[in-house]
Amino acid sequence: MKDTDEATPIVIRVTGGIGSGKSAFCAALEKLGATLFNADAEAKRLMTEDEALRTAITDAFGASSYLPDGSLNRQFLADRVFGDHDALVRLNALVHPAVFRSLESAISRAAARGIPYLVYEAALLSDREGLFDVDVVIDSPLADRVARVGERDSRSEESVLERAREQPTRQQYLERADYVVLNDGSLDELRSKAAVLLKSIESDFFASGRGDA
Repeated sequence: MKDTDEATPIVIRVTGGIGSGKSAFCAALEKLGATLFNADAEAKRLMTEDEALRTAITDAFGASSYLPDGSLNRQFLADRVFGDHDALVRLNALVHPAVFRSLESAISRAAARGIPYLVYEAALLSDREGLFDVDVVIDSPLADRVARVGERDSRSEESVLERAREQPTRQQYLERADYVVLNDGSLDELRSKAAVLLKSIESDFFASGRGDA
């Protein structure tokens, strides 16, 4: 947790492994008045629309990174980075700075509108010093995560576990957390925990002076 400026919203980073329930949790925060910034969705948009990023990806991975109609060749890139840690690191090194620049713009827009919270949803723990005020980790039993993704995406247990192995470990997530939300119940219970979290953050940031927690 970092100190904050009263003129800017509190930026809450919500992370967690595949199937943890972070998207449902972030949606609940959005209904409570926060602005939502989905890192994965923004990365996909920028990889298609940001000309500098498109050029960098093409230079790094070849012209096949994009289809003839100009859209991102997701399957090609997925095949390139799957099981190749160095290739994944190279791709992330190109995409993450662009996402963070977009996040900075979103924070400025939220500040201008007087929005108190901006929620940054991401599966990865990539960082930019000074951007995030609060780190929230959605923690959930692995069996529950596998079941959620299997039901949502019709994926096999092994494919979900394979994806989970590509992400940070549970311990790595927890080490970064200011708050841990255990998702081991119903959707309504998770939504209730979102409301409790905002009250906790309000208490930590405002009860004794914002940023002094």
